[in-house]
Amino acid sequence: MKRIFAVALLSAASLLSLSAQNLPTPPNYDLSKDGPIPVELTHPGSIFVANGSSDIARFSYTFTGDSSRAYVEFYNAIQASGAYHLVGSPNQADLVLIVRTSSRSMFGYNGGENSASQPCLRLTVVDRRTNIPIWSMIQPIDFAFFHKNRDKAFLRAMQRLVTEFEAFTSVTAKPAASGMKS
Repeated sequence: MKRIFAVALLSAASLLSLSAQNLPTPPNYDLSKDGPIPVELTHPGSIFVANGSSDIARFSYTFTGDSSRAYVEFYNAIQASGAYHLVGSPNQADLVLIVRTSSRSMFGYNGGENSASQPCLRLTVVDRRTNIPIWSMIQPIDFAFFHKNRDKAFLRAMQRLVTEFEAFTSVTAKPAASGMKS
């Protein structure tokens, strides 16, 4: 019985190793430690981007714009890359991406008097056919005292989120066509 279990375990490990070799992985992601990346994410097909809004109180006081800013900027970045097939309805999509701003507890008791929170960008990837969230990405927005610097921090966090999404989907932006001739 132990021998059958050992053979089955080795077979499963070799299959996982073979399938892991065929899957693209982003830098600093170790399949053996971090687990497999869903195939739906590595080959996204058609994508619908949804606005998950914001749970940051007084968003316009903290950042320029309103609660749809994360959606607008993420959508524009993905569209500008030219690497994805964006669709106008979730029914036409293979994946639904829900983009939102939120805050997460940094230290102290969550929601208590002595807790502090940090704004962040969240991207939840949902398999449209099953409505199951298959992946989440979170990028913190660095603290800045002045409004202008908070906006810059927001843009840096958005760029990190887009880069992380591109790394997991193994898609990189297509180079922009140059209007100049050599």
